[in-house]
Amino acid sequence: MKKLNFSIQMRYFLLFIMFFTLTSVFSNNDSGNYVLKNNGEKVLIHPAFFRLDQANEFIIYKESAIAKEVKLKFSEFKYVVIKNLKFVTINFGRANGYQGFFVLCENSIHSLVFKVEDLSESSKIKSYHFYILDQNNTIVEEHKFDNALSNKSISQRNDIFGKINFFFNSCTDFAKRLVALENSEPESNSLSILELFEQPMFYDCK
Repeated sequence: MKKLNFSIQMRYFLLFIMFFTLTSVFSNNDSGNYVLKNNGEKVLIHPAFFRLDQANEFIIYKESAIAKEVKLKFSEFKYVVIKNLKFVTINFGRANGYQGFFVLCENSIHSLVFKVEDLSESSKIKSYHFYILDQNNTIVEEHKFDNALSNKSISQRNDIFGKINFFFNSCTDFAKRLVALENSEPESNSLSILELFEQPMFYDCK
């Protein structure tokens, strides 16, 4: 009888393992990964099947490994949260319509968003542009800079810390990272601050 009970227990255990494995493979694995559409619908997505096409202004995602791909234009969703990143779409009312930005930090008053562009295929120079926005997505502050080594470029990068720190110094973890990057190469070309934009992380300080 004990052997029979053990056999039944093992059978249920194996069934549980199979169910857990299938759930991990075919579900989105993490309810923290989602798209918020313009109509307010929150769609959970699988992080391994998410793609962003910044140049053509759309995203592609799957709700699970076996689900069909879904393509959304920037104009069709508000934002995406994927792992430790947040990507938002904003229309500033200009001729170029909706634009996509990664979010670095948000507090109860302001958000810090940015985008990076290659100036040309042959050049290694990149253009960086960040905006500090209020709750209505009105631009409070903006700053444009690049990774060149001219005196002008270095001066523009030197202004990054002060502009961001003024609005977000109360966000402890983000402020620590900002200070660490600012202090990592004193009296140099101020290239280390670019890590903030090349390796972004979203800090929610609301």
